[in-house]
Amino acid sequence: MKIRGVFVKLKGKERNEWSGMYGDDEQSNSFSSIKFLRTELPLRGEGIVDVGSFECPFSFQLPLYIPDSFEGPYGGIRYTVDAKVDIPFAPDYTDKKEIIVFNPVDLNSVVYQEYWGSATYSKTKTPFSWCCNGGGITMDVYLAKRAFVSGEKVQVKVHVYNQSNAAVNMVIARISRVKAHFVCRSDMEINTVIMLGHIPVGNPHHQNETRFLPP
Repeated sequence: MKIRGVFVKLKGKERNEWSGMYGDDEQSNSFSSIKFLRTELPLRGEGIVDVGSFECPFSFQLPLYIPDSFEGPYGGIRYTVDAKVDIPFAPDYTDKKEIIVFNPVDLNSVVYQEYWGSATYSKTKTPFSWCCNGGGITMDVYLAKRAFVSGEKVQVKVHVYNQSNAAVNMVIARISRVKAHFVCRSDMEINTVIMLGHIPVGNPHHQNETRFLPP
């Protein structure tokens, strides 16, 4: 079979689309698409391809600081590798594969040193009672640091001191990862919940938990 060549392309494309009401309840649809990355490699030149199976190794050097792959209700960022066998006077043979790009964040470059220090939170509340006065309920939460990456272990220490005249039924701690992108608006929240059980009157409760951040 005669061919003009074998080519592969690395492409990055961003798209946005949304709708809204304007004027006298008139709906308007907006759309935007930008190709911000395009690299082409020739893998084989013009010639005759004999019957058989052939491999053409290749690699792409991704540019620094390109945006991560992303897909949401109002748009997204996609990266694809397109392959083409250029056949003269006949339909070309093409194939496409989407790839996922993660741009790593070097936490050593974080200039805000307070993110590397520990974080504590404390709050005391006194339950209301008609018959008698009691003490308060104090909750202390401790984190060894404030900067984490996906999949990392998070050490959470929760201390509850119940000096009131009422029992505590349950204490709930929530680790949340919130991802937000804006055209109109879209939010995604992933929660890891830590629940502490019954805490009797006058008793302290200590809880040391290890949780993995969602990937």
